[in-house]
Amino acid sequence: MEEYRVLSVVLLNKKKFKVLLEGTSNVTIALYPSELRRYNIQEGNFLSKEQYKSIEDILYKRGKERALYYLKNSDKTSYQMRNKLREGFYPENIIEKIIDFLSKYGYIDDLQYAIRYITYNINKKSYIKIKEHLRVKGIDRDIVENAFADVDEYSDSESNNVAQKELIRKHIRKKINPEMDIQMENKIVMSVVRKGFMFDDVVSVLKEEKNTRFSV
Repeated sequence: MEEYRVLSVVLLNKKKFKVLLEGTSNVTIALYPSELRRYNIQEGNFLSKEQYKSIEDILYKRGKERALYYLKNSDKTSYQMRNKLREGFYPENIIEKIIDFLSKYGYIDDLQYAIRYITYNINKKSYIKIKEHLRVKGIDRDIVENAFADVDEYSDSESNNVAQKELIRKHIRKKINPEMDIQMENKIVMSVVRKGFMFDDVVSVLKEEKNTRFSV
């Protein structure tokens, strides 16, 4: 643990100050006025190793409480939680320590998050749209693939495929008519593909609908 020099102290909001520290690497933290006074934090002053360790202990406890508060109303992925803590100017080593705590006690679990999301949305959204949502939430591709495998393992994967085709069918039925030509068919196919469905599945369902509804 190296010694830190205080580079700047800037008002962050009505309650806290943003403090930039220079050491082997620069660190930005957020502290209350009482903590600034306690550690004599002013521009140009130095923090000893012991003082900085004491501040880290405070930030870990505060960050852990903050993380549990974030989880109060909804699940979060580890990516979301890291971003929330970064917004609060918690150092990276403290963030990782908090993530380890939350993971150890099951407060965050990216695999379970993905499984729950897939199970809830499998009959509502395309596989591609589901994967895109989970990607935006910062879940690794391997975890997403494992989640899909787990969902198929404990449910009927054939039923899942049927559900996906039924979603395609709903989109197609709004667009097709007996007068459409090849160009119109292609437009319909691509419009549904852009919603996240597989090209071959869309073409197959379109063909089924044409044969069922417009065959003489």
